[in-house]
Amino acid sequence: MDTKIYIADTTPLLNEDYYNNAVNKLPAWRKEKAARYKSASGRATSAGAFLLLMHALESQGLYIPELEFIYGEHKKPYLKDHDDIYFNLSHSGSRVMCIIGDSENGCDVQNIEKSGDKIAARFFSENENAYLSSIREEDLRRLAFHKIWCIKESYLKALGTGLSKNLKSFEVDLEKERITPQDPRFTVKIYDAGPGYVCSAAAAVLPEDIEVYRF
Repeated sequence: MDTKIYIADTTPLLNEDYYNNAVNKLPAWRKEKAARYKSASGRATSAGAFLLLMHALESQGLYIPELEFIYGEHKKPYLKDHDDIYFNLSHSGSRVMCIIGDSENGCDVQNIEKSGDKIAARFFSENENAYLSSIREEDLRRLAFHKIWCIKESYLKALGTGLSKNLKSFEVDLEKERITPQDPRFTVKIYDAGPGYVCSAAAAVLPEDIEVYRF
């Protein structure tokens, strides 16, 4: 199975009629989970992430009528009874993202509206902070911060550790799109997630491009 990555904008799901039609494709338990969110955006994100996973599976020629999950030590989800399928989901703002393949993987999407200076000062390495400080334009520095964060999170999600692993234990080289110390099990890559967003993925082999899915 080739690794595939998908990104989608959940804005159409904010329309009540459109949302109601789309969620009819979901299993009952997931439809109920989405309905528990008080805000329309929360419902759209919850439903959209699962719809994107279903699309990713079907795009790989896989039809699994009842999706059941098991979870790793740090709550990373896996498909029950399908140990040859690995996936990961991420969401931010109106974007949902999915990566799927036959080996461990991770993905992350971020809305780049907020500054990351304080977070970087606390959680990034000296070299990463020096790199960010060298970027004078605030917009470009904010973009670079989110790219570094995306790669870090994608890698940690691929490892299955999440943020339990120290973010300073490895460094991101944005220009070469790699981490140090290098992990031979994974490559990392930044992708275009549309205006106002950035996303990345980590897996043994990554595609050159990602597919835009439209609800």
